[in-house]
Amino acid sequence: MSQSIRQFIFCCLMALSIISVSANAEGIKLKSAELERVDNDWLLNAAFQIELSPGLEDAVQKGVVLYFQTEFELNRSRWYWFDEKPALAQRQVRLSYQPLTQQYRISSEGFAFSAKTLTEALQAVGSVGGGGV
Repeated sequence: MSQSIRQFIFCCLMALSIISVSANAEGIKLKSAELERVDNDWLLNAAFQIELSPGLEDAVQKGVVLYFQTEFELNRSRWYWFDEKPALAQRQVRLSYQPLTQQYRISSEGFAFSAKTLTEALQAVGSVGGGGV
């Protein structure tokens, strides 16, 4: 195997190990959550406080993209049958750093937002608002 292929495989393994650390979610705390029914839809508003470890901050600065997956499931238990699941929702947010413009880019489901600081970017990532479930 050539040296360049070995280096590429090594870089991929390092990136996967960094990303697997982010899946632990130790630095994510729920600040608030509210669920309300409007007509025939459920609206979810939630805020998360996200704190990245120094290793993840460094990884983002060096071009590693972080993905945040928010999943919501509403269950209604029933004694006579399986639990009913009237609402299921998922949202994936992508956080990356653009060195040319020195801005953080947050994108989710066709929506894109730029932030000048990591704090602003993490606030945007941690905000779930008015999403129909």
